[in-house]
Amino acid sequence: MRASFCIALLWCGGASSDGGQEAAPAVAPVAAPAAKVWRVEPIRDAAGGSTVPDAARAKESFAALLAADGMRVVAPDGKVRLEVWWRAELPLLPQAADGNFTLGRIEPGAFVGVARAVTGAHDYRDQAIDAGVYGLRYVHQPSDGNHLGTSDSRDFLVLTSLAEEQSPEAVTTKEALLALSVPVSPSDHALVLYVTAASEPAPPDGQPRIAQRGELAEQALEVALLGRAAGAAPTDPPEPLRLALVIDGHTGH
Repeated sequence: MRASFCIALLWCGGASSDGGQEAAPAVAPVAAPAAKVWRVEPIRDAAGGSTVPDAARAKESFAALLAADGMRVVAPDGKVRLEVWWRAELPLLPQAADGNFTLGRIEPGAFVGVARAVTGAHDYRDQAIDAGVYGLRYVHQPSDGNHLGTSDSRDFLVLTSLAEEQSPEAVTTKEALLALSVPVSPSDHALVLYVTAASEPAPPDGQPRIAQRGELAEQALEVALLGRAAGAAPTDPPEPLRLALVIDGHTGH
């Protein structure tokens, strides 16, 4: 009976062999859960090949202009919001266009990359973007009363149908741009993403990041890209250009 009683005490950890109170076993502290934040992940091929989506590779003249690596934007809920493959060198104007532009050096109507929407993506007008792969073209928002006050500047990217795209050359008319964009839009208005200058200071490592636009309820993908003006010598180095693409948030107008 006495032996059974001693065994019971040892099993329960109630006393030490010298009759004193036994210290409780050390417990490792529980790590705090990882913060749920927006993040950017690189899209790279382990063998160094191109990661451009097949839908874009099918358009060889477009795919040839794209960087091999892409970037993936992941929302705080862990879901991929958008993936982007930028043009290796953006076509630039010799001088910035006149008007309310923060990226006026980019050639209007220029093909600047492709994007893959996955889930939960919306454009700057809060229109839903269906899952799929789209062309991206830089455009100047029309200077008319219909767009007054919708954004700080008139710089936008329009999502286009790759099936309708025929040439990566700049699209110079509104009618031609609508013919490329309306087929993938849920309305008679093109799907548009607001694009503007990136915030300062730039990250020391030059890597892309997600940043809130001031006090606005908007999250933007900030990236450092390269551009080249028409007529530049092949030996001239490309020009750096930082921009911010609004991924989350929309205009209140």
